[in-house]
Amino acid sequence: MKNVREQDAAIAYLTYLLHKGASRASLAQREKVLAHLDLYIASIPNNGVAYRDAVEKCLTKVEKQEWPFYLSVIREYFMFWTGNTKMIASAEKQDVIETELQQWQTLEVDLKSIWSRLDKERFDEEDRRVLEAYRQGLQRSALARSIVDTRLKLARLLLLKLRGASSRTAKIYRKAVDATIPVFELKDTRNLFLLVVREFYYFWINQPNAADYIFRETQSSTSAA
Repeated sequence: MKNVREQDAAIAYLTYLLHKGASRASLAQREKVLAHLDLYIASIPNNGVAYRDAVEKCLTKVEKQEWPFYLSVIREYFMFWTGNTKMIASAEKQDVIETELQQWQTLEVDLKSIWSRLDKERFDEEDRRVLEAYRQGLQRSALARSIVDTRLKLARLLLLKLRGASSRTAKIYRKAVDATIPVFELKDTRNLFLLVVREFYYFWINQPNAADYIFRETQSSTSAA
């Protein structure tokens, strides 16, 4: 770590994990990720937009099968990098920072080949209900039909990895997201998937006001396109 900001953030993050009982091997794996990430975040503004752009550049130099681990570490580290004590406290309360990261295998599909088949994928009754609720939420937002259909397909793609999940928790959801992201070759498609991920989560956990989380800024930009 060459910069004071990154050095202090890494020390805080790794010390937190050490106090939580992380093994030396786990700490060493995370240090390796941070050392690589540091090449891209040094001197950038301390905000989420700049961080995401740096992460995109970092991941281009990482093998796809390593992305889930990288993404987990990068997500955890962000709250220490920004010094967001409220976010850290919330993560502590929800127990979302794992001392020993257990990652799911990346979704082994070819996006081009499965895209045309997603509408025919079979899901259980609960997942079908969630998809229908998401569809209705998107339609109420006055989005074009093509946009609704694309977002629903991306939600179905995520459900392939979530199918049979033992529980509906934020931790499980994030693992599925991290295991699915590597199928996207293009940055713009990944960004759209991540938007769907943020919207769809509230439907997946059956939050009553889930439709309120469909992003207004995206509605206006995509409707104008």
